[in-house]
Amino acid sequence: MASKELPTILLIPGAFTTPACYDWLAPYLEKAGYPISRATLLSTNPPDDPSTYTAEREGLNLLDKYLLPLIESGKDVVVFAHSFGATSCSGASKHLSKKSRESKGLKGGVLGLVYIATCFPQEGTSQFALLGSPMPPFCKPDFPQPGFLVFDPAIDTLYHDVSDASLQKTLGEGHLPQAIACFETPIKDPLWSDPELDGRRVYLLTKEDKVFPPEAQPVLVKGSGVEWDVKEIEGGHCAFIQEAEAVAKATIESIEKWL
Repeated sequence: MASKELPTILLIPGAFTTPACYDWLAPYLEKAGYPISRATLLSTNPPDDPSTYTAEREGLNLLDKYLLPLIESGKDVVVFAHSFGATSCSGASKHLSKKSRESKGLKGGVLGLVYIATCFPQEGTSQFALLGSPMPPFCKPDFPQPGFLVFDPAIDTLYHDVSDASLQKTLGEGHLPQAIACFETPIKDPLWSDPELDGRRVYLLTKEDKVFPPEAQPVLVKGSGVEWDVKEIEGGHCAFIQEAEAVAKATIESIEKWL
């Protein structure tokens, strides 16, 4: 008898980076037999006017370019998303869950969500509006030019938990500017708010995070207004690098409960 096809894991990066940020996590997931698809954020280092890279535009890009093509080809999908990539991912109103699509005789659908180190603005609210002002001290707006934002210091904020000094340096040098508009404009139709995903949402709480402090993350999760299975992970904001094996283990264990 042929083995059951495992769901595709759609890896969505956070701000300031590229899909290569998952080079440490992906091999563990692939070794376990999971097909991988990687998304790219439009609002990371865009080539033109950064003010046009809104949160809604980012959400539609993730939906139309990455998630829908997988689902419409009949794939079951687990969305693994980090930070702003999770915040902006949209599609709640489109009934994309596997349960919903099966009820209509359709193949493919969102099997579940695994979000790490993120926050949960409701539709119509921006990330900055949710988090309030002033900006954290590590935010450097209008750099390297107006309309962009970087973290400074990037290494100490994002990669302080990475034990390899050479890798730390490489990661810091790869820190990309982000369009501020994606943080200042309203989120549209967040995927996590879909009630059809009840019981299929996992939040990985990063215990050494300097962007979303570990004591603040439970408050952010509760503020979503929906239930999450919270699992604690050692490591900082990008724990899927230094703690790739632990993140993969928590992800796979979650998925296995949904199969």
